[in-house]
Order: sequence, then structure tokens, then C-alpha cells
Amino acid sequence: MFADQSDVGLYPPIGAQWGERGVQDKVRTSGKNRKVYLFGALDAHTDQLHAGFWPRKNSDAFIEFLRALLKDIPEDTIYLVLDNYGVHKSNKTCAFLASEEGRRIHHIFLPTYSPWLNPIEGTWRVIKGRAATNRWRDSLEHVLADYHATMTQLGANVWQHTSPIKKE
Repeated sequence: MFADQSDVGLYPPIGAQWGERGVQDKVRTSGKNRKVYLFGALDAHTDQLHAGFWPRKNSDAFIEFLRALLKDIPEDTIYLVLDNYGVHKSNKTCAFLASEEGRRIHHIFLPTYSPWLNPIEGTWRVIKGRAATNRWRDSLEHVLADYHATMTQLGANVWQHTSPIKKE
């Protein structure tokens, strides 16, 4: 499985679009760009995406993601191909993977600065393009609803959490 995480924010990602020559489109922004983080794993054999949203992008959230992945895939050994982001190699993460609970997960690290080797990057691009690029939403909850609907349309297994949004 190929795993990674992606930021999901209130400010929309900007992408190319058709428009009248010489006319610059404006993208609305307002206030603070609130964010949550999308963690996911793409099955190399079936292209099934297993994903969920977390309020933070740290070792605790990554370990929660790994626990959810273990529940989704209850019996098999999981070989997880990852980039070299700090939470993937942290002491907490290594301790979890060495524990009885995490022993079914084996991690394989990609060479540094080589995102093109991880197919989930293309999956994030498709999801962001369909769910959010050049689209303003009034709340992060609406952004998440669009991401959830897009991933569901693509056949992803999206985990529901009570609320991934940090209270301000």
C-alpha cells in the first residue's frame, strides 16, 4: 500500500481553468485558512483508497490512521510505502510499529524528494481537482463534505470521525 497525507483547507487549491483571454479570475479568500489533514493508503493491487481526516498532522494522528488501517485490513500483513516525512519515522511511530498492535505493518521508505514514485500523490491530485480546485466554500465543513462525496464516488473507504475540525 502507498500511504501519504494531504492538507485540506478552507482556501481552495488554485488550478488552471478556461477563461476569457485577458481576464483574470479572482479567487475569494476570507479570514483564516482553517485546515484538517487527510491521511490515506492506496492498495497497489486493487486501487482501493482507505482514508480519513484528522485535526492534526502529527505522530499521534498517524498512529490513529495506522490503527484504522489495521481494522480495515484485519488479517494480512501490510507493507506500507511511505515518504520520509517526520511522523512516519518518529520515535512514537517506531514504538507503535514495534508493539504487538502494530507488528503487522512493515514500512518501506521511498528515496528522499521523490513524490513521483508514490501513486497516492496522483490520487490526491484527482480528489483535490474534483472536490476543491478553484471552488470557494463558506466553511471547512462544506469542504470536507465535498471531499467525502468525491472520495465516495471514486470508491474509497472513507473513515468517519466525530469531528476532525479543531475548535477555535
